[in-house]
Amino acid sequence: MTRKERLVKKIAKSMDDVPDAFFKGVKAAQREAFALMVSELADLTLDDAGNVVISQGNFAKVQSLTNKMKAAYNNPKYTEALRDFVGSMTEGAELSAQLMGVITGEAYTQSAAVQAILGNAKSTTLDLLSTNAPADAAAAFRKVIENSVATGENFGQVLRNVRKNIEGDAQFKGRMESYAKQNAYDFYSISQAQVINEMTEELGFEFYEYIGVDVKDTRSFCAARNNKIFHAKEVEAWASLDWDGKNRATTSSTIWSLRGGYNCGHQLIPVATEDVPQDVKDRAQAQGYYKPDKED
Repeated sequence: MTRKERLVKKIAKSMDDVPDAFFKGVKAAQREAFALMVSELADLTLDDAGNVVISQGNFAKVQSLTNKMKAAYNNPKYTEALRDFVGSMTEGAELSAQLMGVITGEAYTQSAAVQAILGNAKSTTLDLLSTNAPADAAAAFRKVIENSVATGENFGQVLRNVRKNIEGDAQFKGRMESYAKQNAYDFYSISQAQVINEMTEELGFEFYEYIGVDVKDTRSFCAARNNKIFHAKEVEAWASLDWDGKNRATTSSTIWSLRGGYNCGHQLIPVATEDVPQDVKDRAQAQGYYKPDKED
């Protein structure tokens, strides 16, 4: 395996490996959050039978418990998982920079534009996952507690319901894990796609290979293009097509970052023109996209 092939494989695998590592951290953080909340829930007033008393006093405690739940989600385990996830975006960009150097035969130094794109992606991800995710999960927790108070539920059942909401079970993911899985794949893969796109535009590539790790639920749009090479104009023309999972924001410009759509793990990796198969060049030339040099 050549160095280029090793780098491409690492980049492709990172589309799944990086979010998956984050999800493991989130699950550990959920367990920690529940442990922190057990003693806090004991603040609810119970009757002699161990049922939550339906009272204004208990309803008044819901907001305080919700605030404590939000703080519990932002525990050290979650902070560490989030820090590692955001840090992996920098590592991914470094892999792409190495790849550009291998393809061009010259060391590639990240431009100010690339650094700005990466910095924005990291700060946006950090903000959303440290603020919106705990807020969303805490709001779901509040509904569980309000229902428990309104129905005078037995405290043992309250704990079971809260645990299911926080940690999940065999059927449902925990609330934070669910939020993470809805967003983390895109946060990571789009950030890397934006970085790669800027690098390749700076270097003036014309041809790209659509690469990714094979998964069972790969959408047909991606499966039909996987490991195949296309001219940049062909890629941009994809935006006019319709397919399941297509991001509604897809245009001939955003196709480079949005690619196959929601949770797409594929990337468009540049290919030096001299390494492009002749039939691919011929196809692009026939469509008026490619004009070969005289030596070609």
